[in-house]
Amino acid sequence: MTPSRSLIAVHHCRPLVPYNLGLQLQRKLVSKRLSDPTTPNILLLLQHTPVFTAGRRMKGASTSDEATLIKQKTGLTLFETPRGGQTTFHGPGQLVGYPILDLRTITEKNSSTKPGDEKRPGVSVRGFVHGLEEAMIHACGEFGVHAMRTENTGVWVSEDRKVAALGVQVSRYITSHGFALNCNVDLSYFDAIVPCGLVDKKATSLTREVAGREGEGGREVTIDRAIPAVTAGFEKAFDVDLVPLSTIDAALATEIDELVTFGEKENPYFFCV
Repeated sequence: MTPSRSLIAVHHCRPLVPYNLGLQLQRKLVSKRLSDPTTPNILLLLQHTPVFTAGRRMKGASTSDEATLIKQKTGLTLFETPRGGQTTFHGPGQLVGYPILDLRTITEKNSSTKPGDEKRPGVSVRGFVHGLEEAMIHACGEFGVHAMRTENTGVWVSEDRKVAALGVQVSRYITSHGFALNCNVDLSYFDAIVPCGLVDKKATSLTREVAGREGEGGREVTIDRAIPAVTAGFEKAFDVDLVPLSTIDAALATEIDELVTFGEKENPYFFCV
């Protein structure tokens, strides 16, 4: 841990989280961060039960038509969400990260490279998204997968294979939503949609990209294997240190776990209709 770097609390919700419960959890944490500035910046890591989601760009009649088709093909629900982006899938084997943090507390490097330039407090929305992309690219690299940006949003391993989706929301400098990295997710679900509205593009996963490669032997990239790579990438991209939420705010960590556990026990698929 570097003394001069900001701390961000990281919390891994291990039970599968229904999507609308995940929305409730984010809203609760955003509200808490807005009302109490002493609330720590948090990176939530989790997996959702199978669901399709549509971002702000998809609201309206087209969303209703797509929801009907998705229901017919998969039996799953399409949620409209306030994040950016279009339609994507979330499910087991996909690592979802929800950073709930104040952009004014994160450091962004000056774009200038003149000698003596220093980092300045505060990061723009564009800089924040850029940092999320950097974190995903770093994580992929830990498994020998070369990832990159393209003219389209998200993180790609080629011009037509997308390994991570991004979509964020910012309210009074507080972020929510975030990224979804395909680790060993069932990619067949993506066949029911045009992922993120991009025709002739396909979703891929870290497991698929390393499959059959010499030295890997088709070893799966599980969520537990991916988390250390993602957190290391996040630390590098934003020049922060990630520490367990339980060491900063044990009560909040317990509150999150109880909310997730209660929702799971009540009905893990209560969002499906």
